[in-house]
Amino acid sequence: MNVNESLWFHLDGCKTPYESLWFHISSMQLYAKLIALSPNDFPTLIDYLTKFKELLTQLKGSGKKKEDKECVYLILSKLRGPF
Repeated sequence: MNVNESLWFHLDGCKTPYESLWFHISSMQLYAKLIALSPNDFPTLIDYLTKFKELLTQLKGSGKKKEDKECVYLILSKLRGPF
């Protein structure tokens, strides 16, 4: 199968087409969950931050590390009120 050279970094470390597809889809799903996470869905801010860190750790495990600046922005953009 031919893959555009600009997409090779997504497939780094994958040995089969199925493995590469699954790896990419799972990391995209984790990132979508991270973006959709809202503090309003949790009883406390600590619970929200714990879930955020959990998803971030899973994303890092899938090979997609997010920069601290991006994580801070994601958290601050969701906080309302006195925060």
